[in-house]
Amino acid sequence: MMVSMVSGTATAARGPAPVADAVDPNTIDPGAPDRDDHAPAPGALIGREADLDTLAAWLAEPHARLITITGPGGVGKTTLAVEVARRVCRSNHGRVESIALAAISDPDLLPATIGRALGGTTPDVAALTVLLGKVSQSRPLLLVLDNFEHLIASALIVGSVLTHCPGVRIIVTSRERLRLRDEREYSLGPLALPATPSGTASDLATIAAAPAVRLFVARVREVRPAFRLDGTNASDVVELCRRLDGLPLALELAAARMRALPLAFLVARLDQSLTLLDRGARDQVDRHQTLAAVTAWSYALLSPDEQRTFRRLAILPGAFPLSAALAVCASDDIDRTDARGPASKPPGGDLDGMLATLDQLSSLVDKSLLNPAPAADSLDDEPWFTMLETLRQFGLARLRAAGEEHTTRDRHAQWVVASVMDACATPPSAFVPQSQFGFCAAHLAGIRAALGWLESTGDLGAMVALATRSEPFWMMRSFRTEGINWSRRILNHPGFAELSAAEQAGVWLITSNLARTQSMLPFSLRCSELALEAFTLAGHAVGVVAAENLLGAVARTAGD
Repeated sequence: MMVSMVSGTATAARGPAPVADAVDPNTIDPGAPDRDDHAPAPGALIGREADLDTLAAWLAEPHARLITITGPGGVGKTTLAVEVARRVCRSNHGRVESIALAAISDPDLLPATIGRALGGTTPDVAALTVLLGKVSQSRPLLLVLDNFEHLIASALIVGSVLTHCPGVRIIVTSRERLRLRDEREYSLGPLALPATPSGTASDLATIAAAPAVRLFVARVREVRPAFRLDGTNASDVVELCRRLDGLPLALELAAARMRALPLAFLVARLDQSLTLLDRGARDQVDRHQTLAAVTAWSYALLSPDEQRTFRRLAILPGAFPLSAALAVCASDDIDRTDARGPASKPPGGDLDGMLATLDQLSSLVDKSLLNPAPAADSLDDEPWFTMLETLRQFGLARLRAAGEEHTTRDRHAQWVVASVMDACATPPSAFVPQSQFGFCAAHLAGIRAALGWLESTGDLGAMVALATRSEPFWMMRSFRTEGINWSRRILNHPGFAELSAAEQAGVWLITSNLARTQSMLPFSLRCSELALEAFTLAGHAVGVVAAENLLGAVARTAGD
């Protein structure tokens, strides 16, 4: 979409910007997207009022000459930039030119493309600065350079324009910043999400005011005019917005599906959102007709090493620390350690490999494919990261296609077991440090993922090591039902009989303790008796005492 604004007027035309006749046709990539974000009609911007006000205020400052709006694909960078341009056009009667760059594959064509939009011929930077100097002499000029991430190599051209053309200001939309002097980066995140509804009228009003909900409901009503947010569908709407990360493109694609599919059906199948949300409006640009295509565009711009790091990070659930990232992204020649033995250093590769992975992590953050997260573990200042769920699903698909899922999940489980063994007291123990509870809370998503993977691969010894050290957290932080479910899955596993007597005893012991608090007293009593027998057989004196104490606790709970 080309938007040209002159002296307070604005016109818009559908379709790609007419750049092909200004450049060598052989340099045009016909499969490239037309623009970064589908731009709605004037006045249709929803949920971005604060962002719009901030950027307009920046542009009112005389020294703010380069603003780069960064963010993941589908977050609404172009929509916001175009709307800011419209506001500037109305307020100062200057000239605004919005130029779509996604179809240009050669960075050297940037001067010619900008010049063409302004009605001139500018084969190089020198000619471009002369033209821009003339155009901006009588009135200020605002350039919107849309989809710049694949042209980062030509960032110095932008710097040259700003140096030689004081009447020109530039807004860039990109997955990453240009790294130029005096550049202001505006990091655009997904739309704000509401809290989980409680069902009250005031709660419903709060949900309806959330930006993500506002956008979704507005788009649903375009295909189902009778749709209304109410107490019967609020929880499903909140869940859908949350599972789609508040990403505007994903919400719009989901709303389009509501023409034929019930809301509850969509919500129940959001684990397959990349394939479920595969059809946008016909007049949307090709890339925005599928959610997967948006992510594929970003993925294709990564180096092979960055692609490998991105897809391996996709197996990390929720927020994750740097050490977990280093473990799953380590070089391919790591030897698997025995998780049932003494805790060893989690995998991370040699120093050179670790430094390379750190560079790749930083690059993924810069490219809006990975986000810094607040440190969940108060034990140290290790950086934490998170990935949007829509990006994670894409990364997992690529991981499977590359044949790396088994190895990567195995590395993650190995890292979780080693980390938990280092942080938690050896069971059975009468003393559990307070820090252990905070550690397990911070790593709960990883512990769950590791237990599930170890169960599926039959690594019951590592599963026992992880479960027995997690039991105090399950017990004291009200995760008892989850804890007993995991322990019973171990007991019912075909390989349980092959464990050592001490390992079996540990599982019987934690199962008994958890069952005691769930009013399962006969089962708890039998488990503690079996724990005592197994600890005795293993010659485990501390375990024998723990089992005897637990037998007494079960008896007291039963009133005996």
